[in-house]
Amino acid sequence: MGNKMAAPRYTFAVSALFLCLFSPVFIAQKPPPAAVVPTTDDLRRLVATEELVLVNFYEPSCKECIAFYPDYTELAKDLHSDIVCVSHNGPLPEYGVTTFPRILFFRKGSPVLYDGALMLDELSEWVELNRQSSLQQLGDDSFEHLTQASTGATTGDWLVMFSSEACADCKVAVPVLDAVATNFRLGKMYTYNLPKMDIPTLKSFMEGWYKNVKAEAVPGLPTPFDQLVENIADNLKVFVEKMKTEGVVTALTGNILVLMAVAGFLAVILTVVVCLTCTCTQDQKLKTE
Repeated sequence: MGNKMAAPRYTFAVSALFLCLFSPVFIAQKPPPAAVVPTTDDLRRLVATEELVLVNFYEPSCKECIAFYPDYTELAKDLHSDIVCVSHNGPLPEYGVTTFPRILFFRKGSPVLYDGALMLDELSEWVELNRQSSLQQLGDDSFEHLTQASTGATTGDWLVMFSSEACADCKVAVPVLDAVATNFRLGKMYTYNLPKMDIPTLKSFMEGWYKNVKAEAVPGLPTPFDQLVENIADNLKVFVEKMKTEGVVTALTGNILVLMAVAGFLAVILTVVVCLTCTCTQDQKLKTE
């Protein structure tokens, strides 16, 4: 009886070991730092399952890739606690990776392209700055609310790519757009003033030509006072236009609130000036005494 029971137990143990070795849980384990992901499908699965994935695209005949690999391995070890850092021998055309070396950083599947020097410190700093995407996802329910494009209000200038899931060029442009957005987030902006407005030219601008344009500081968010001044200025323009087309009486009748706002604004300015003058006068008297 004892010998008859041994075979099923042994079979069960072997089956359990087989399932552990070849189950998706085992395959999905976090790879070691700078490990080579063998196939493109494996890389896609890794990007889909891990929150943060840094990928070094290379090919064995690339001398620059060989020289960079030790630094990348060191960086991968430093980041291993929360970022999966791997290498992949081959291109990834769907995201525009056709030359080597190339670095892509996936954040919840959203890629950003590294365009800096292949130096350990610079790449490490770039990774920290790009842990979250700099792109805004706009939809039918959020486009106007965030950009206020049709109202003419000042939420800043927007570079918008209209895309769809079926657009291959759009997918290639995403990591490039995110890379440029990082520069904007760092307080820099570059004005696109080239005569052409097509995909190749805009892509060239985003990939590096923008560096030929003088960097300007990104204006900060308007304060409530700035918004008040702008609203008054806009309403005054409307008031002047109505005076020209409908006459003074009609314009005054229809814009009482505007006039009250202007009067209140002037009163606030006058109060501030008076207070500052009184303060200066008192300080002067104290100094004299």
